[in-house]
Amino acid sequence: MKEENDLSRESRERNSGLVEKEISASKDSKKTFSLLIELSVLHEKEGKYHLSLQAIEKATIIAAEVRSDDSLATAYHIAGRLYYKIKNYEKSIENYLNALTLRESLNDPDKISATLNNLSIVYIEILKYDNALECLLKALNCSEYTGDHNSVSGICNNIGILYLRTGEVEKANSYFEKSLKIIEKTGDDKILSDLYMNIGISLCETEDYEDSLEYFKKSADIKRKIKDRKGISSVFLNLGKAYKFLGNYSEALKLLNESLNERMSSGDKKDLATVNHTIGSVYMETGDMKKALSFLEKAYEYSSDIDMLYHKIEIVKDLSEVSKNLGEYDRAYELLIEYYRIKEAINDNEKKTKMMELELSHEIDKIERENRILTDKNIELEQAKKKIDLQKIELQKVNDELAGVLQLKENLLDVISKDIKENIGSIKSVAELIAMMKRDNKDDYGRYLKSIGEAVRTSLDLIEKITVLSRLEDPNFILKLEKKNIASLLERDLQALEKSAQKKNVELKTVVNEKNLNVMLDETSFYEILENLIENAVQHSEQGQKIQIELTRKSGNAVLTFRDKGISIMADKANSVFDKFGSSLRNGIHGERNSGLGFAIVKRLVECHKGTINVKSDKNSGTEYKIILPLV
Repeated sequence: MKEENDLSRESRERNSGLVEKEISASKDSKKTFSLLIELSVLHEKEGKYHLSLQAIEKATIIAAEVRSDDSLATAYHIAGRLYYKIKNYEKSIENYLNALTLRESLNDPDKISATLNNLSIVYIEILKYDNALECLLKALNCSEYTGDHNSVSGICNNIGILYLRTGEVEKANSYFEKSLKIIEKTGDDKILSDLYMNIGISLCETEDYEDSLEYFKKSADIKRKIKDRKGISSVFLNLGKAYKFLGNYSEALKLLNESLNERMSSGDKKDLATVNHTIGSVYMETGDMKKALSFLEKAYEYSSDIDMLYHKIEIVKDLSEVSKNLGEYDRAYELLIEYYRIKEAINDNEKKTKMMELELSHEIDKIERENRILTDKNIELEQAKKKIDLQKIELQKVNDELAGVLQLKENLLDVISKDIKENIGSIKSVAELIAMMKRDNKDDYGRYLKSIGEAVRTSLDLIEKITVLSRLEDPNFILKLEKKNIASLLERDLQALEKSAQKKNVELKTVVNEKNLNVMLDETSFYEILENLIENAVQHSEQGQKIQIELTRKSGNAVLTFRDKGISIMADKANSVFDKFGSSLRNGIHGERNSGLGFAIVKRLVECHKGTINVKSDKNSGTEYKIILPLV
């Protein structure tokens, strides 16, 4: 962090306009680079992150042109920090990793430690604690090597906080103790006060609330001495939590209100949401639900203004409980629905993060392979080595693809299991609301029962589709194909499927242009294909509409076409409809959720029949699925 502090001191008395003039007049690349870095820091201090990134991009180009790895690493490092501030975590990680690669090649432990420390903060933000811990441990080794005691103490403190987040209290305490031994000698009051507070939090985790009070009070004394108002507010918040656990609600509320007063001046909505939520939870403990509701509503308002899903979900949960206790069952139900919507959004974010990690891993592997090739200066050996490397690369690609498939399958199953658990939780919560409401309230009673039925149906459908898809993705899975008349099978199977369409007043219209079409088919699998496509078309058709199924011969193939007049798919996303959990999936007419597994099953089964399937959709004419199977 030293390089950033030096830059901040240099630019403290300057302004961006003056620096821009010097940049325009400069003809020396090194000087221009330094001025661009200074300009970026000035814009960053003013909160103009877009302009700051523009300056850094220009500095990066200059550093690459003059081939200065140290300058390029500095630019990447600052870019990583800026992207973190605008919450573009993928780009932040990418730039920090670029900076780290260069600094490791330069063997600069101080700067390696700074980059690793910053990178760990990004990983913590996206809840990748294993990656964060790995970065901090490497940073600790670098700082111990250089003998920077303050840096060692700060990193140990951060590792302790990380272990607290993962629930490993004993490990957290060991690092806090190591940090404390160092900082008591160096006398850095800011770090010492933070450390006392973290130890207090650790003691709360082990329910040693009495001892935690002593450390919180020590922290408060130092923070008063150094006039750290925000720090005092944080200590009061934790003191209030400790008194809450001890059952001293009056003292807890006193401290929490002091914390709230301190934070009101800062206007930090995240902090305000946290304190209001904590005060609301204390009133819940005392049974004063009306006051609890007041503070929880404020917390909800602040959390809605900013991106803090992981905190908001707990606020919504407590608000639902308070509403239920106050007899506001409709409000409790609405909040419960919002709770599960937030859960789904969190799951989506986690899935995107996992995919981002896979992509970053692939890019790192690619860079490493290219570096190995470039470092070999022997031309004759290089030719022989390239042949071997090409084989290795091809094998690595196959292994990467296989690992990616296995990882994706594990991730998908993880998401599905969470969906099922959420449905079961929804059933339990709605059932509790039903048990507490009056039986003569028939409209709400029926609505809640319908919610339970829908959750059960969705869970059973997911379980069934998971079973089928797992069977199909088995490398050893082979269909038992036999020569069959596809027209006869189609007419027989559609008669069985027509009942489900009739229940929703949707008509199946079949057109068979030629009846003598023989195809290698597995009867059971063919029925599954029809069932999934008909079920999807019915879901997206209004009452009274028709679904047309047409069988024709074309160029030595049997062509089976399904057309519905329902909700269309965006044209640019039609090709991804067969992806598992694809973003192009349509919800049903009545909002029925679609996991996408049905389409994945259809595509796999069609491919097992040596066929193809495609889709096209138009806003005015609906959606058309076309299956092409070779004739025999």
